[in-house]
This record gives sequence, structure tokens and C-alpha cells, in this order.
Amino acid sequence: MTVLLVEDNRADVELARLILGESGLAGNLTCLKNGEEALKYLAREFPYESAKTPDLVLIDLNLPRLSGYAVLEEIKDLRTRGQHVTAVAIWSRASDQNSKRAAEVLGADAFFVKPYHGTHAYRELVAGITDFWQFVSSRSREC
Repeated sequence: MTVLLVEDNRADVELARLILGESGLAGNLTCLKNGEEALKYLAREFPYESAKTPDLVLIDLNLPRLSGYAVLEEIKDLRTRGQHVTAVAIWSRASDQNSKRAAEVLGADAFFVKPYHGTHAYRELVAGITDFWQFVSSRSREC
């Protein structure tokens, strides 16, 4: 499984790397720091020409240079043009209904709220992401 994590907070990246590794989801984990890099990666633009298409994209909404919403909008366009992106999930500290609804309208398949602290809470978050991935991957095998 190839996971693209778009996250600018170093502590969140390290926790995600650790916990995704424990759950077996970090085999091919690529971490990018901003929305511009994410779009270059997904479009396979320099320096990402040989990048694998991610099976799962996890996006923070509050990113430098280009917001998570803008990244979602571009992924939605890629999907409508036939580019394969299996699952896109938001992982953000924003927990309000407006953020969730906006992400849903832009094509997010799931919305996970990052905890403010605690590895136990992160483990629960990653367990939810793992369950989501297993559901999505089992659905795609049925088609």
C-alpha cells in the first residue's frame, strides 16, 4: 500500500510514521509538507516524475502555500479525468461541521480529527484510518 501524507507539523508526521508503521500501513509512506508539493506529486511533476500513485492520501486542511481544500479540489479534478486515487481522507484538528461538509463536497472519502496530544489518541485515530482503508480496499476488490 502506498500512502501519501500531506502534513506540515513535524510532530504529527513523526507520530503518523510511528503508528502507521505499527499498523502495517507505512510500507510506502511519502510525507510532503505543503499543498503545492502534493499537487506536483499527484501530477508526477518534477521532482516526482517516478512517484507511485498513492492508494491512500491523508491531507491536513491547514497547509502552507496551498490549503488542504485546494488539494482536495485538484484530486477531485484528477478523479474526474480518470486518474486513479483510491481513497482520500482529511486528517485535521478542525472538527466543526462546516470543515467536514466542505471536505465532503470536495470529494473527501473520510474525515478524521487529529488529537491534540497523546499517543493513545493517535493510535485510535490510526485504527480508524486502518479500518477505513480496509473497507475501501475490500470494496475496490469487489468491482
